[in-house]
Amino acid sequence: MTTLTVKNVPDHVHKKLRLRASASRRSLNSELLHIIESTLEADQDPAAEAAGILRKARELRSRFSGELTSAEVDAAIDEGRP
Repeated sequence: MTTLTVKNVPDHVHKKLRLRASASRRSLNSELLHIIESTLEADQDPAAEAAGILRKARELRSRFSGELTSAEVDAAIDEGRP
């Protein structure tokens, strides 16, 4: 395996990484590898990612019939707001 050194990591980034690693019950090194691997896997096949997003959008769209009124849109936007 290859060793990779990351230099000049800003303090706030290091702190966020440590917190994320702790929350995931991983070492800092394991968390960094997890982030790198998951990012590279997501970027591996943009066509498959786009197809997945399109599939989800079509699934959501199939749940609705007709058009929404502006009042329904406003209510959906305001839902969950304090």
